[in-house]
Amino acid sequence: VTELRDFARYMPGEKMTLIDANAVVKSAIILVSNMIQKSTDHLSVEYGTNLPPVLGNFQRVEQVVINLIQNACRSLPSHDKGIYVATSYAPESNALIIEVRDEGVGIPEADVQHLGDPFFTTRRAEGGTGLGLWVSFNIVHEHDGTLRFHSKPGEGTRAVLSLPAAEQQGFMQVADSTWEEEI
Repeated sequence: VTELRDFARYMPGEKMTLIDANAVVKSAIILVSNMIQKSTDHLSVEYGTNLPPVLGNFQRVEQVVINLIQNACRSLPSHDKGIYVATSYAPESNALIIEVRDEGVGIPEADVQHLGDPFFTTRRAEGGTGLGLWVSFNIVHEHDGTLRFHSKPGEGTRAVLSLPAAEQQGFMQVADSTWEEEI
């Protein structure tokens, strides 16, 4: 358990940089493309435009997106059901949003509240360990974000990852479209 906790925890040596959510999603999709192809014939991706960057660790945020996409793939009962991934910006909360929605089997309401609990899984019979979302929740927390799930059995699941835009974390956009730290 200690090793898993250390794995899920941000290490001070890991570099926090300005990251592009669209690049994170594109990379995650490439890394799980084989699983996507085996799970569905319907993948839809919508990349937001003019998105502000997020201060974070690219690989750690990518790990969350990979986990969400993998879970979506595993939930699909057949190839004719789809997965939808989108990035957007919510100006009212100054947050970058990454949404992964599936047309899968869904999750009972009583189970949704336990998705971030260590060792809780709705897929124990298929070999699920209940650690993927626990690790993801920890990564999101380290990035001052939120991860919320909306699901109904038979109607699929929608996962919404929200991360604060870099401006909210001491960064501002300057005239030449580069990002500089405020002093």
